[in-house]
Amino acid sequence: PKLEECLPPVDLNAELASGEIEYFLSALKLVTEAQGGVSNLAQKTGINRTSLYRMISGSGNPTITHVSKILHSANLQLSVVANKALKRQTKSSRTTKL
Repeated sequence: PKLEECLPPVDLNAELASGEIEYFLSALKLVTEAQGGVSNLAQKTGINRTSLYRMISGSGNPTITHVSKILHSANLQLSVVANKALKRQTKSSRTTKL
């Protein structure tokens, strides 16, 4: 089955953008479950099972490499985009200082 068929609606981008890493890790845990669980995902990614459990726990702190491997295993990718609110704020602060 496709990943989106296995998961409740989850928006990894929104969870990451929230600034609350715990929300992103919860969403990543759902991705892990949709990939057949921690043991299966550990095999697919080459990440140690214990480390993977720790990473997706609410207090985990996964590296970008590990997040990338997890997302890649689910045919997902991590992208970086400009924060529109921050961009507007930076632009307006430059014009007001002139």
